[in-house]
Amino acid sequence: MTRPLLRSPSVLLLTALCTLGACSNSPSDPVVCDTSARAGITVTIKDAETNAPLAATARGVVRDGAYVDSLVLVAPDTRAAALERSGTYSVEVRLAGYQNFNASNVRVTAGTCHVNAVVVPALLLKVRS
Repeated sequence: MTRPLLRSPSVLLLTALCTLGACSNSPSDPVVCDTSARAGITVTIKDAETNAPLAATARGVVRDGAYVDSLVLVAPDTRAAALERSGTYSVEVRLAGYQNFNASNVRVTAGTCHVNAVVVPALLLKVRS
């Protein structure tokens, strides 16, 4: 008597890996994707004069048409947004005591497994009174 195919340990392992997103499209395609979500845009936010990180207290958004996403803190000098979303964005960063930062036409493209992330450096200038 033969075992049912679904009980085979190798088939169960393959099924589990595919469920987790680690399957390629065909036996000849070596691409293996994971299930992590990648930010399409990361913005490094620093003081233009001192290079001090400012992301912890800065706020910002990215926009692509009607889509709007808040920049989320991921490191002392970095905020990120647009998880796994391609598009053409405008980026806005604001911090009290500094001039607003704006960038437009920031293009995030789709990759094989994840988006091709774009890093936007935002060097903020202090407001002079």
